[in-house]
Amino acid sequence: MIPDQYHSLIQQAFAAAGVEYVQPKMTQVVNLYKGTHGRHRGLYYIYPEMNMYFGKASGPKASIHARFQPHYFKLKAAINKFFQYIPKAAWSFPAGWREGVRRFLLDPASILPEPQRRGTVHPDAAAFQPQFKNGINVDAIPVAIWDLSHLTDQQISAIEKNVLRGPLNPFCNTETHRLRLKGKI
Repeated sequence: MIPDQYHSLIQQAFAAAGVEYVQPKMTQVVNLYKGTHGRHRGLYYIYPEMNMYFGKASGPKASIHARFQPHYFKLKAAINKFFQYIPKAAWSFPAGWREGVRRFLLDPASILPEPQRRGTVHPDAAAFQPQFKNGINVDAIPVAIWDLSHLTDQQISAIEKNVLRGPLNPFCNTETHRLRLKGKI
């Protein structure tokens, strides 16, 4: 469930984009990863009660399911997927995500190896076994998804832009991570 204060900010982002609000469907991380939900364009909000990450899938052939694939491995702290040598790797594990995973999901004793240059093998990556906080089941983390297949790519992008430029400030988004580093939020 989306906390009321965050829900109203998202509704305001729809209104600012000139789009009628659509109620989200609640699902879990594992359902998006496996594709049982999210086979449409739209917006998604990972771990709303922690205000973790807000994203979009807006291209003509995009789907939340496809866009979510790298996020699954970030949430699982499966860093071997990010630090192994993959020519022209399309996936990365940005600093905001690493900070959020450490803060919300990992046991403090589980030290997440820091990245080296993209495309190089991190010495600790292959052996890293994350230990999650007591009670954390990554597959069961809630995700709100909005089916916005009826909207244009520009409308979906405008809603996301309004969310990220507004006061919601999802913790793992690169845009809000940069603002935190500058002391602006």
